[in-house]
Amino acid sequence: MKLSFYKRTTGLLIATLLINHFSLSAQWISNDVNITMGNIRKFLIDTVNSKLYLGGNYMKVSNNVFGGFGYYEATSFKLLNNIVVDADIFSSTFYKNKIIVGGFFLSINEDSCIKCVAQWDSNEWKPLGAGLNSTVWNLKVIDDTLFAMGSYFLSGTSYLSGIAKWDGNNWINVYNFPQYDENIVNDICKYKNELYVGGNFHSYDTNNIRDIAKWNGQYWESVGGGIQGD
Repeated sequence: MKLSFYKRTTGLLIATLLINHFSLSAQWISNDVNITMGNIRKFLIDTVNSKLYLGGNYMKVSNNVFGGFGYYEATSFKLLNNIVVDADIFSSTFYKNKIIVGGFFLSINEDSCIKCVAQWDSNEWKPLGAGLNSTVWNLKVIDDTLFAMGSYFLSGTSYLSGIAKWDGNNWINVYNFPQYDENIVNDICKYKNELYVGGNFHSYDTNNIRDIAKWNGQYWESVGGGIQGD
């Protein structure tokens, strides 16, 4: 009886210690900094230079104005070249050794040519063409081509439909993606050599495209009858 009691007691003690160990291991640890205002919307990891980039809306970190984009290194948050990004950043990616950010902003560092999408050239923020006239929700690189998805309709005087690709000089339409009701594009991917686009857009013609479409090499077509939703 005593041996059985000791076994049970020892087993309970070990189990308790293990639970406490894993509970403590799962806790979030402070880095002696405090984001007191704003939201973090997007992380971007630079594995070469060991930096963690953060995008979001207006932030104050440890009582210092931080803006909408910067990076975390070692034990502190830092700005790119001390430039405060007065913007709401929703997406970021690397493209041709540059950082590209998208969101809603009509200027960066008082440069009104930078609208809703921008590039960092290791020294300063620069525009990408004429920019875009409304929010960029997502950025993605596919086959060395940069795509921007969002709720915009214009780049300068060029008409777009919520999705565009960068040709090196300008934002252009993606295979004449049509204008639907509420053209909001959230994402794009390549699957079995076909481009798939998802968001909030509806057609009322015989194509019956609802919220998801694919480019089959000749035209945009419905995928599985579309998604029924708002």
